[in-house]
Amino acid sequence: MTTKLRLWTGWARAGGWLLLCAMAGAQPPSLIHHQGRLATTAGTPLTTAQTVYFSIWKGGAATAAGSGADSRLYREHTTITPDASGVFEHMVGSGTVEFSSITTAMFDTAEPIFLQTAVGSVDNVLLPRARVTSVGYAFVAGQALYASDAGKIARNGEVNVAATGAVADCQFITDATISAGSRNLSSASNPFVAGDVGKSIVVANAGGSSANLVTTIAAFTDADHVILSDAASTSAGGKMAQWGTDNTAPINNAIATLTAGGTVRLGTGYYLVSSVNLTAVNSVNLVGAGWGINATDHGTVLVPKDGHYPVLDLTESGGVKIENVQIGTSRSPVMGRVGILAAQSAGNARSSLITLEHVFITGSWEASALYVYGVGDSSIWDSCFWNFNDDKYPMYFGRDNIDNVASRYQTIATGSVGCGNWHVSKFEAHNFTANGSSTGSAIRMRGAGAMNFEAGLIDSSSVNGNISAEQSTDGAACFRHVYTMCTFYTEGNTKPVHSINVPSGTYNSVTIINPSFTTSGPFVSGSINYVGFSTP
Repeated sequence: MTTKLRLWTGWARAGGWLLLCAMAGAQPPSLIHHQGRLATTAGTPLTTAQTVYFSIWKGGAATAAGSGADSRLYREHTTITPDASGVFEHMVGSGTVEFSSITTAMFDTAEPIFLQTAVGSVDNVLLPRARVTSVGYAFVAGQALYASDAGKIARNGEVNVAATGAVADCQFITDATISAGSRNLSSASNPFVAGDVGKSIVVANAGGSSANLVTTIAAFTDADHVILSDAASTSAGGKMAQWGTDNTAPINNAIATLTAGGTVRLGTGYYLVSSVNLTAVNSVNLVGAGWGINATDHGTVLVPKDGHYPVLDLTESGGVKIENVQIGTSRSPVMGRVGILAAQSAGNARSSLITLEHVFITGSWEASALYVYGVGDSSIWDSCFWNFNDDKYPMYFGRDNIDNVASRYQTIATGSVGCGNWHVSKFEAHNFTANGSSTGSAIRMRGAGAMNFEAGLIDSSSVNGNISAEQSTDGAACFRHVYTMCTFYTEGNTKPVHSINVPSGTYNSVTIINPSFTTSGPFVSGSINYVGFSTP
């Protein structure tokens, strides 16, 4: 069977180059983390075991297979069984070696170095080959030397994701057109370039049952047309689409270089990601360039590639700070699962001391823009949370994992676990419909204790209130909450029925200072015990 491979790598792949990285003070790696996708020429994923040959060559061109014994530097083979999407991972250097070994000397050359992949036999070479280069360091005489200031990796406890191959190149259109059974995608806005080949793409409503079509760009035809790796199941015209480099692995590798904590910096632009791994880390800062609210602003935006996992996953982490970052955009056709997840792991290792500052989460989310399960002793400052999925909520704090949110990297705890002691200051939480009532609250809490909300705009048109404060599965009520100068309102044309809804249990030890509210019914529905309530 003739096959084709969509290549990206755990270290990085950008502009057709395979990037080989090293940490500061470390020897160059003898293993290359390689991620790819196997499919037939029709775009159907291969999911059965395949014999794959990986080889490293010196010289030649990316568009032609290597030839000549003197040019071949290394070869191995291994058996790979891709997942249901045809995706696989492999550490090149860990297979059955057929020729030589991966050494530092391979990279001590001015000639180009290529990783060559073949499936089934050594002659069934998949083109183009991926060029290998070092990032941030030159491999010379077994020593890692700084190549340039721009490419330094984890120096002085700080790393820029550009050094590990991250590229902020996600683009958006609103006129994507494709026919059912076809792989030919068109757009009248001339958005495509030849370098888009191999990038991940999502086309709204072009998948089965009008779900999104998630695939890759297989070929470039012209500025108005590309060929996708998978055919559309549903015809779609004038639809939203997004495409770009999957930056999950490059950003995760930047974080992994900070073995003793430090700062990971993101540049300006739209970074397409699946799930950024900030789990089980301590004292790590993820810092962007600010919010990028529209196409002309120059901020940092993390765009969800799919809706499977949290965009930022902070499970089992302590002392993590997220600053000057936007997550999600209304320009994307993807409904993400969760913007930021802070959760306790199954080993009862609890995240704590989380700080979110100047964070903006927007777009539509299946569960919540911010989802906090079993985590406390943390704070939020000058941040804004939106969820255009009006059945859900932009902020959730609870003892229960009510939406069964999962981590891609850790096993999350089960049952009711303690949650509380958050200080949330100068914030906005928005969930409303322009016309009519919604059902999701702006803030939902379940058994959360010791919460302090200050100077907040709490916006909802929900029949369940701006805030829902409910009892957890193990019978714990929300308690000891303080609201200081918070505005309970709606930007829609329908007022919320209540500002605070207590659907179960009793809301205990609540203090509300100088509130502003607009409701169609009583301020509170359900049982509440006030410590204090004062108005201007």
